Amino acid sequence: MRPETILDAEYNSYLKWIERHLSIARKISIEDKLNLNSDFDVVLLCFLNKQLDHLDAIYKIQPNNDIMTLARNMIEGYIYLSWIQEKPKKRAKKWREYLYIDEWFKVKKLISRGYNISAGDDIFLQIKNDFLEFGRQFLIKKHKDTKTPLDQLPEDFFQKSFLCGKTYAEIAKEVSNRDEFLKNQYENIYSLFSKWTHWAPQGLYGTVKLHKTTEIKYKSYNESAAGHALLCSLYCFNKVISEANKYFNLGLEGELQSLQYEFIVEIGAYNQNHEKKYNVSLTKSNS
Repeated sequence: MRPETILDAEYNSYLKWIERHLSIARKISIEDKLNLNSDFDVVLLCFLNKQLDHLDAIYKIQPNNDIMTLARNMIEGYIYLSWIQEKPKKRAKKWREYLYIDEWFKVKKLISRGYNISAGDDIFLQIKNDFLEFGRQFLIKKHKDTKTPLDQLPEDFFQKSFLCGKTYAEIAKEVSNRDEFLKNQYENIYSLFSKWTHWAPQGLYGTVKLHKTTEIKYKSYNESAAGHALLCSLYCFNKVISEANKYFNLGLEGELQSLQYEFIVEIGAYNQNHEKKYNVSLTKSNS
C-alpha cells in the first residue's frame, strides 16, 4: 500500500498515465518493420526496450527509493538517444560497432586468465575479424597512425566508449540546452537521483530516522523525489516511444496524442500552475 503522505492527485495521475503508456507499448510489434542492417533501427529498438523495462519496474516497485535510480537511467538513455539522433548514421554506427572493441578485449582478458580459447575457434575468429574490420576508427588520436597490427595493441590505445572522447556530461549539456523540461530536471533533480544511486550521504541520510535510542527506522521512499521520479520517467518514455512511433510508422499517433492531451488537462485540474511548477509540457516539443 502506498503511504498516504504521497497519495496526492498528481502522484496518482502519474501512475495512471504510466500504466496507460505501458499498455500501449506492450501491444507494439516492430519485428516486421525492423531493418537489422540499419544501425539506427537497432539503436532505437534497444533503447525503447530498455526504457520500457525501466518504466515497468518503476510502476511495480513504487514507492521505493530505487525509482530514483531507474528514473535517472531513463534520463541518461533519453539523452544518449537524442544525441545519437543528431547524426543518426554516424553515431548509431559507432554505438553498434563499439561492441567489437568490448568483445575483443573481453576475450583477451579471458585468455590472460588461463581460459582455454583456441585461436582457430569459430567464435574467436569472428570476434577477431570484426575487431580488425571496425577497430581502427576507435583508436585515440595520438595512436591513429600506428603501424602495429590492431590485435597486438593494448586496450588503452582505444577510446573508452562509443562517444569517442566526449563525456556524458558534455552531451547531456548539449541535449538539455535544446529541451526545456530536461534542462530543468537535469540541473535540479538529476543530482538528487545521482546521490541516491552513488551512495552519497546526501542521498542516503534522508532515508533513515535516527532516534535517541539505538532504534533506526528505514524509510523506503523519499517523498520529495517520488513525484519527480515518476514524472521524469513518464516524460522520457513518452519521448522515446513517440520517436519509435514516427520512425517505424507504428500508427500510434492518435493514442499517444490523446494520452498527452488528457494528461495535461487532468494535471491542470489539480494544479493550474502545473506547467510553470514543473516546467513541462508533454504536448509540445521542447527541442
